[in-house]
Amino acid sequence: MLGDIPQELLLAILSNLGVSDILNLRLVCKSWDNFINENEFAVFRSAAIFGLNVPPSAKLVQELRGLYSPRILVGVSTWKELCRYHL
Repeated sequence: MLGDIPQELLLAILSNLGVSDILNLRLVCKSWDNFINENEFAVFRSAAIFGLNVPPSAKLVQELRGLYSPRILVGVSTWKELCRYHL
């Protein structure tokens, strides 16, 4: 099923979902889990922008150091970790 839908369209759909929805979608089937894992950076960056009000201009989590309290970003080095921390 996922092979029938262009990857760009799937990423556009996922970019409108919250973190909990993305994590639940990974449980639907192995294909969704694999797709989300393969596109982890883009999926969780979009989720951070959509659900956590991260500025769209931020390309890396490290760019948030000046915007957020260091306590919020302790141990966070990826978009996925940031999203899970705030879930």
